[in-house]
Amino acid sequence: MNEKRYEKRLETQGNMISRQSKQIEELESQVINLKLEIEEKNKIINSVAPLREELMQNVAQTKKYMEESKELVNELRKMKDVMNHTVFKGRWKIIKYLLK
Repeated sequence: MNEKRYEKRLETQGNMISRQSKQIEELESQVINLKLEIEEKNKIINSVAPLREELMQNVAQTKKYMEESKELVNELRKMKDVMNHTVFKGRWKIIKYLLK
């Protein structure tokens, strides 16, 4: 009777050990897969970094051009005001009539 208990205990321990070893193997394979995924993601991130830098440069250039265009528009408005006050002196109605 004690031998049956002993054998049963050994059998359950063996089953537990085999189940745990399978779980360990599965976890090891998951770790390997995760490492591969991390490597792939790092490659993607590294390949995108130059594009990101280029986009940042393009954004900076665009902002610069926008500021320059705003300055030019303001200068044109000032020139129009000067022309209106000095040359035409409020004669825009006549000019519009002549252009029609």
